[in-house]
Amino acid sequence: MTRLSSTPPGPRQAPTVADPAWRTLLIVCLYAYQGLVAGFSLTALPNHYAGLGAAPEAIGGHMAIAALPWAFQPLWGPVVDRFGASPMGRRRVWVVGAMAASLATLSALLVVPDPGEGRSLALLPVSLVFMAHSVCAALLDTAADGLIIDRVPAAGLGRANAWTRAGFVSGTAMGAALFGWMLPTYGLAAAAAVLLALGGLALLAPLAIREAPDDAWLAFRHGALPRPEGLVAPPASFRWLGRRLLVSLRRRETLTLLALCVAL
Repeated sequence: MTRLSSTPPGPRQAPTVADPAWRTLLIVCLYAYQGLVAGFSLTALPNHYAGLGAAPEAIGGHMAIAALPWAFQPLWGPVVDRFGASPMGRRRVWVVGAMAASLATLSALLVVPDPGEGRSLALLPVSLVFMAHSVCAALLDTAADGLIIDRVPAAGLGRANAWTRAGFVSGTAMGAALFGWMLPTYGLAAAAAVLLALGGLALLAPLAIREAPDDAWLAFRHGALPRPEGLVAPPASFRWLGRRLLVSLRRRETLTLLALCVAL
């Protein structure tokens, strides 16, 4: 007879980005969510507006307003890099916070009036909602990129980059097709409710998958990251950060790149 071991199994480890399968799931969910909103905002809505008779300049204005915050995405980098001392993980705290904030902004679509028909469609309220979302989405994208850089082994960075693109493109296609059908059939509020539901499902991934096994599930305490010994830590304030950003913006290369982003 084989004697059964009386040793109880050890505690089950929480999913982390160290596991390639969980890491891939997290990357796909984060970037598919971004693509889903892009398909809604920049494809399904403009086509819907065009079908209602909106003027081309009104549709172009909507797309420009909704996408404008992405031109300033580089400004999120120093913020995410400096303020990341959280029990949730250096990048994960920003990912969860930005994603939750983006869903909160999109919830305004449930109460924004659905534009009527004709060339004088009232598109601005909807455009402003998506502009506010883009502020949060740019932060989410910056934090997600930082998480990949920090946690993915060098040999896996190419594969991770491919999954980011695959997730975004797939999400964009799904958003364009699904909401392109829903908007004229069920209206803006119903389409927004489905978008929020899908976004909530995507949020489960960064909530469940941690950077390290001992990270807290949910904790939003912030601080400055520890600096190497021998260096004097500057005050962890946005005033100090603002001064540093202004200094960096004086570089010709930085100004040229930002000007190009805004012009595009």
